[in-house]
Amino acid sequence: MTFEHAGAGALDYLPCQYGTSKLVFRGPGRHLDRDYALFIGGTETYGKFIPRPFPSLVEEMTGIPSINFGCVNAGIDAFAQDATVIARARRARVIVLQVMGAQYVSNCFYSVHPRRNDRFITAHEPLRRLFPSVDFTEFNFIGHVLSALERRSPRRFDLVVRALQKTWSHRMATILHHMARPAVLLWLEEGPDHAHGFVTPAMMSELRPIAAAMIQVRCEEAAAQDNGGMVFTPFEATAAVGLPNAATHLRVAQDLSAVINDLSARGALKR
Repeated sequence: MTFEHAGAGALDYLPCQYGTSKLVFRGPGRHLDRDYALFIGGTETYGKFIPRPFPSLVEEMTGIPSINFGCVNAGIDAFAQDATVIARARRARVIVLQVMGAQYVSNCFYSVHPRRNDRFITAHEPLRRLFPSVDFTEFNFIGHVLSALERRSPRRFDLVVRALQKTWSHRMATILHHMARPAVLLWLEEGPDHAHGFVTPAMMSELRPIAAAMIQVRCEEAAAQDNGGMVFTPFEATAAVGLPNAATHLRVAQDLSAVINDLSARGALKR
């Protein structure tokens, strides 16, 4: 396990790495071999700007030690091919897997950065043929690419969305199979359209049979609330907009703890 200098930010996230993984997770690092809950997810699971994110709160509420494998700007691709993540997952009592956006997966139309999945790497030939007038060298982020494509042609853009959804569904089913432990899917709904990450209730229903449980928390209210309990510098204020505040993290932790305690009472957790 290695640790990184936190820098001059308002919060010290105690960033750390495990094993051979190149991913940087939120600390503190935990030396646990088994009997832990593993939280896998993106910026929300990491708890950006939150002193005590929901993985830490769940540990307090359930008594099960937690390891936070939240990673800023990650999608499912960041974890699906990471041997350290899969190995840790296979030793966990329970896994909480955040539902991350379908736009952050490499697919037949484009590739994303292997760790910073919000970063656009390259457009593949099918996408160039579908949008021949678009100069893809102008883009660095997936969100900008997709917004531009939708403005150019909603009809052709829908073909891209369908490919993202198909790839995402396959990737999610694959990682759940590889982890081979009870997994709670955490779907943080943040609002309409792209904020959902193109994940639909039908896609979630397809995963339900291979998950131990599924929790859906509506977070769109957090964007309209004040940033109570969040810690950031003036320079970070824009980045904090729309992220779950401390009250939302508490609500997520309460819902997760209830489900995990129920699974434990029914003998569904691994040891």
